Amino acid sequence: MSTAKYLGLNLHERLSWNYLTDVTAKKANRIRSFVARNVHSCPKKVKAACYTTLVRPVMEYATTVGAHHTAQNCNELEQVKGRAARFACCKYERTASATSMLNDLKWESLESRRNSQRLTMFYRMQHNMVSITPAEYLVPV
Repeated sequence: MSTAKYLGLNLHERLSWNYLTDVTAKKANRIRSFVARNVHSCPKKVKAACYTTLVRPVMEYATTVGAHHTAQNCNELEQVKGRAARFACCKYERTASATSMLNDLKWESLESRRNSQRLTMFYRMQHNMVSITPAEYLVPV
C-alpha cells in the first residue's frame, strides 16, 4: 500500500477516503486516550472542552475539501465522539445512551458540522473573502 502525507492529509494511492478515515480515527482516539489519562478527575465541563479543543479538530481537518462521505467512514468517526461523550459524562454502562449524552453535552453531529463548514466556505467564495474563484470550482447544474 503506497501512501503519502500532503498538508497533513494521509493520501492513499487510489485516493480512497477509507485510509484517511482510519488514520484520522486512530489519531483522534490516541488524543482522546491521552486526555482521558490526564484529566480523568476533572469536571464534565473541562472534559468536554478538552474534546472540543483537542480531539474534534483532528476529525474535522480539511473536511471542506474532502469528506468522509460513506456511512462506514462517518460511523467510525462518530464512534470516537461517542467514546469521548461517555468519558465526559462518566457513564460507561452498556445501557447508558450515547445519544442522550451527546444531547446533554450539546455536541452536533460531525456531518452537520461538515455541512456548516462547506456552506461557510461557499459563502466566502461567493463574496470574495477567500482567493478562490467560484467559477473555477463550481459547476452550474
